[in-house]
Amino acid sequence: MRVHMIGIGGVGMSSLALYLNYLGYEVRGSNDVQNSRTLLLRKKGIEVMIGHRFENVGKDVSLVITSSAIFESNVELLEARRRRIRVMKRMEVLNEIINTKYKSIGVTGTHGKTTTTAMIGKILIDAGYDPTVSIGGELEAFGGNIRIGKDTFFVSEVDESDGYFRQTCPAVSVITNVDRDHLEHYEEDMKRLIDSFKRYAANARDFTVLTLPDCVNIDEKGVKELITCSTSDPSVDYYSDELHIEDLGSSFNVYERGKRSVKLFLPIPGIHNINDALNAIAVCRRLGVDFTTIKNSLKTFKGVKRRFDVLYRNNRHNIYVVDDYAHHPTQIEKNLLTIRKIFRGRVVVIFQPHRYTRLVRENGNFTKALMKADKVYVTDVYAASEKMIDGIDSKMIVTSLKRNDKDAIYVSDFDELEYAILNDEVKDNTFLITFGAGDITEVTKKVSYELKCKKDHPR
Repeated sequence: MRVHMIGIGGVGMSSLALYLNYLGYEVRGSNDVQNSRTLLLRKKGIEVMIGHRFENVGKDVSLVITSSAIFESNVELLEARRRRIRVMKRMEVLNEIINTKYKSIGVTGTHGKTTTTAMIGKILIDAGYDPTVSIGGELEAFGGNIRIGKDTFFVSEVDESDGYFRQTCPAVSVITNVDRDHLEHYEEDMKRLIDSFKRYAANARDFTVLTLPDCVNIDEKGVKELITCSTSDPSVDYYSDELHIEDLGSSFNVYERGKRSVKLFLPIPGIHNINDALNAIAVCRRLGVDFTTIKNSLKTFKGVKRRFDVLYRNNRHNIYVVDDYAHHPTQIEKNLLTIRKIFRGRVVVIFQPHRYTRLVRENGNFTKALMKADKVYVTDVYAASEKMIDGIDSKMIVTSLKRNDKDAIYVSDFDELEYAILNDEVKDNTFLITFGAGDITEVTKKVSYELKCKKDHPR
């Protein structure tokens, strides 16, 4: 079967393309820009066309797959509909895979999906299994965003943003947390979002794992077997205490149904990462993995790219440059709280808002979260697939921060931003971190590259 994928360079789409190619489908696709993922796809023998044109949809194509970022007005999508070629969303295709896999594990939630999925995959590998693992980020150990294995485990991140996860029926469901996000797909109704998570929890064929109190609104109704995790409630199935965040790591005790079982070290900091680890532990323990294997696996977990990704560190001058995918105020606040625990010095943030709808809904919460930094640079909104909203822009956040006496600057040009950071901000005792799901990562990469080119920092 010839498959054409519109937006093949996206994180989820590229992962699916590689898996379908492995299964024997003849895969090709288009993307608006070239990126590291399109280059990897080409290396794997998958044809990728840059730019969208109706002629990209070949005459022998029998299935067209689109991402949620593709507009109905896309010329290739219009051509497929004109020719009455079957069209499916990425999540619809992923659902067909997950729902038919005997040992599928689907990880969803507003935050922490990628890290939790990667942890589960790594533990299973270290336990001697050979799983397929698909994540919404890049893991160095996988060489990208998917690892294709030969046994029956299929571990995948499940996107909740557009509602298609309501039809996902994995053997194991994991819900990391439920927060206010993507409400534009749920008629701006939090109850509709929660109901969708409830349905996903009940869809699990074997068991469901969730975090308390983050998922307190998800009850046991319809759930075959419920396993709970928490860093604050000792009555759950998997509980952790004596949490210590130090340098760039975390240590904690794990209790299994009230009994202290193991003391763990995780080489990435933050209580949110400990919560992710508890979810992974709960899944793998239920599948029969012993604590010794879990302990040894997690202590070598290096994290996912763009998740508190340390690009530069100078111990002599106490300087860090970190890149993070966080684009929701909850994620940003948790990261800044973690930084305050492990670092004494100035914290400088570069924030690129992601989507206009999120900025409208969360402007006040972004201000509250960013107040925990010493200085904030805010760039233009990364629109993703959205259209501009009149009167809504990044300057709203800057104005709000300044109103609260926070040092905040709006910068629209990346070159200007890089110059300001290198010449004014990267001083002794400085922790620089970028937040955003768009292309802001390019700024951090260039800044860290320039710093690495110097033998030592002069200030």
